[in-house]
Formats: sequence, structure tokens, C-alpha cells
Amino acid sequence: MKEHMNQELINLLNRVGLNQYESKIYLALINENSATASEVSAKAGIPRPRAYDVLEKLSKEGFVSIQPGRPVRFLANPVNEAFEALKNKKKQEHKKNLEQIEKIKNTLNHKIKTIKKEDYVNASDFVYVMKKRNNISSKIESLINNAQDSIHIAGGEEEIKDKITSYAEALKKASDRGVKINIITPKSKEIKEHAKKYSAKVKEKNHSHRFIIADDNVMLFLTPKGENQEVGAWLKSPFVAKNLKTLFE
Repeated sequence: MKEHMNQELINLLNRVGLNQYESKIYLALINENSATASEVSAKAGIPRPRAYDVLEKLSKEGFVSIQPGRPVRFLANPVNEAFEALKNKKKQEHKKNLEQIEKIKNTLNHKIKTIKKEDYVNASDFVYVMKKRNNISSKIESLINNAQDSIHIAGGEEEIKDKITSYAEALKKASDRGVKINIITPKSKEIKEHAKKYSAKVKEKNHSHRFIIADDNVMLFLTPKGENQEVGAWLKSPFVAKNLKTLFE
């Protein structure tokens, strides 16, 4: 039987969780009516003392059936039957894993709610540096979506056009729920037309600032305009937000 144990078949069984000995024994039995442990170990080319343990495990996994008698004989279950048993086992394991994850999530949420913020938050927790435009864009959209009171946007004319176009849907939804939108830019004529759909207040003023404020969350753009790699700093600071908002007065 050894010569028929194609390595490819062993590799396939390895991929579904059977080890080398288990794969060899199953393949040794697959075309036999039945065999004793001694016969299986000889056909599979594995040590006889290991054959009993491997056959016992394969029986529990649904790959082998046991025929009582003297001596005990073993029979390989058909591939379809064996793999159905394997799939059912995997489904049960997956279900238990998901249940365990859910329990851990609920426990974690419960524990976090019992911790007072002042017990674990310090000043550095309020400042985050973000790299890459897509990460910054995702954060800006999140800030706009979660704004409850006001949004302030400052930048050059082209940058403001880009911002109010890129976040058009989020800004419209914010406006619809009563969030006040304020824009400051060196040139405002064309921007005012775009801003009407958000009921935004546009102020024309020379400045070199680049930021978005959503309530007390501030996103500062640190990279000079035109840089390929945009870098921004996000701060949750009522103090910084209040001071930057004075530019709009």
C-alpha cells in the first residue's frame, strides 16, 4: 500500500487538519475492507505502537469505524461521510469561538463602563498624529458625521472646494440635523454657491490656516499644501477649538 500513498493526497489531508500519521493510516485503509492495527501500521509504514492511538483518534474524528472482535479491526469511512463529520465538527468549533468572542466583548464593555475616565486618561491621549490622505479623510468624515453643534472649516480656496465636494454627503446630513457649518477662505464667491446646499456661513478673510473643527474635535493639517504625503494632527480640545473659532468672528 505504501507505493499508492501519493504525497499529494497526504498533503490534501494535512490541509484539513490530519497530521502525517493520520493521513497515511486513513489512506492505507481507504481501499481495504478492514484491517487490524498491525496490518494498518505495516501498510502505512508507521510504528506499530503509534497505530492504536492514531486509529482511536481517527475514530473520534469520524474518519474510521471500529469492528469489535479479536483482534479488533478498523475500517475507513467513505470520504464524503468523513468530511461531513469534519465539517460538522468545524461548525461546532466555530460557533463556540464566536460565542466566546461575544462573551469577551460583553465583559470588556462592562469593565470599561465601570472605569472612570480620569483614572486612565492623560493629556497625551487627546493628541493623535495621522499619516496618509485616506486615513485623514476617514477621520474627517467621522468627525463630520458625529458633529452635534458646529463644524468650522478653514483653508485656501481650492482646498475648501475640495473639502466641501469630498464630504458633500456628510456635510448635507450634518446641516439637515441642525449642525451649523462655518467656512473661512481668502476667496469666497464660488465657494458661497457651493455652500448654499449646506446652509453654510462663508467668511472671506486672508489667512494661512488649514483645519476642520467638529464641536471640540480639531483636525489640523500639518503638511504644507502640495506635499504628496499629507500629515494631520487630531486633537480633542475645547481650548484649542475655542481659540481657532475666533478666526470666524
